[in-house]
Amino acid sequence: MKEDLYTFEKQFGVEPTAVYFSPGRVNLIGEHTDYSGGFVFPMALSLGITGFIKPRKDDRLRIYSDTFPELGIITIDKDDLAYKPGFSFGNYVQGVLHILKEAGYHLERGFDLYMKSSLPASAGLSSSAALEMLLFEIINDTNGFGLRALEKVKLAKKVENEYMNVSSGIMDQYAVQFGKKDHALFLDTHTLKLDYAPIDFNKVTLLLMNTNKRRNLEESDYNERFESVKKGTKIIQRQHDVEVLGQLDINSFEQSDHGLNDPLLEKRIRHVVSENDRTKKAFDALKNNDMIRFGTLMNASHESLKHDFEVSCAELDFLVEANLKSGALGARMTGAGFGGTMIAIYEKDKLPASFDDLKTTYRNTFNKKLDIYIAASSDGAKRIKGDV
Repeated sequence: MKEDLYTFEKQFGVEPTAVYFSPGRVNLIGEHTDYSGGFVFPMALSLGITGFIKPRKDDRLRIYSDTFPELGIITIDKDDLAYKPGFSFGNYVQGVLHILKEAGYHLERGFDLYMKSSLPASAGLSSSAALEMLLFEIINDTNGFGLRALEKVKLAKKVENEYMNVSSGIMDQYAVQFGKKDHALFLDTHTLKLDYAPIDFNKVTLLLMNTNKRRNLEESDYNERFESVKKGTKIIQRQHDVEVLGQLDINSFEQSDHGLNDPLLEKRIRHVVSENDRTKKAFDALKNNDMIRFGTLMNASHESLKHDFEVSCAELDFLVEANLKSGALGARMTGAGFGGTMIAIYEKDKLPASFDDLKTTYRNTFNKKLDIYIAASSDGAKRIKGDV
């Protein structure tokens, strides 16, 4: 903490008066289901973004990030919030202010902010949602907007969809805001009904393995998958009385003439419907502490993401297979895919003593570094110290 205080004072010439934390998230199962009204099962992480702030008397925002030190301090002009190519995380800051302004909330009090992140960027752990929710927490506090938690979540989703032009669902922001330590969140993204399931980390270990294959959702095939699901849903609705795909059970899908005459479209929809089924079963398995069943469902999820939704990659598949060979109960890619992170769950007493050989083999195979983290859970975004 002393080093962080020194960094803040070095950059801004004063000491911070408050500290905030916004976690990343890992999705245990339920991938590419949130933008079609399906079920997801994420967990907020102890990895995240810590924000050290000092409110200003004017409305300027000055921000320094340890992830992008080469940018120095960026200054946001609240009267010029147009998206700027190459502006890095500054576009997210502008996006938050833009969406707030559209909703009738006008910045009156700015702040100096130093952000220290333990989240790897573009790793599928929702660094963007962590940043968005951190900003909403700070701006809401410093300006006294009185926004409720769910309001902040919905506004942050608009930042992604309307400002950043990413067709994502609500899961990431919701998990970051409503995270609960030692629990995963079972969320119906259509009704926003939330349940928690405890995770006993005394008996199991959850590993995160970052492929370091960077992907940018704005430039990837993510939006194509979104449009495929949207198109398939409209066809399904002609045959089934459902508002969203999350309401269609797997048996009804498999036993009906669903009208999806395009084989590719059928694969995409099969993944979403079957993944919703797996997610509901995984919630029951975790509530009953049946980790063997939970792991089996994780494995099936990865196979579906690999073959039906086609968002995995060679690096992710390699790591999934390697962890299963090492005794993992389950392993799967997590996040949007096309790179990023995979997860593996082990019984604690069967966790390999070292993954050095895997790191070496991975580097020799893909010419990339393999970063491995032991996942710990966290509460959601909040102020953790000081007054504003």
